Amino acid sequence: MVLKDIAEGWFNKFLDSLNLLDEETKKIGKKRVSICKSCPVRTGNTCDVEKTHRSKKGNKFHGCGCNIEAKVLCVGCQCPGEFW
Repeated sequence: MVLKDIAEGWFNKFLDSLNLLDEETKKIGKKRVSICKSCPVRTGNTCDVEKTHRSKKGNKFHGCGCNIEAKVLCVGCQCPGEFW
């Protein structure tokens, strides 16, 4: 994940807090966060780097360390477990 992606997620989270985020991005974020809610690598609101699990394709992966609420709003970002 690059700095641009991190900035996009946080900026979109900020826009959402002001009710200025576009509806399509909100929809994407809501769908993604609903998937993240049951993920075993989630700790609080973090994709925990200390935890591992099997990806959707069966590969072992580690959490990425991102703030989930921000990452789900980065439209071009992907889940490290390939779930979205």
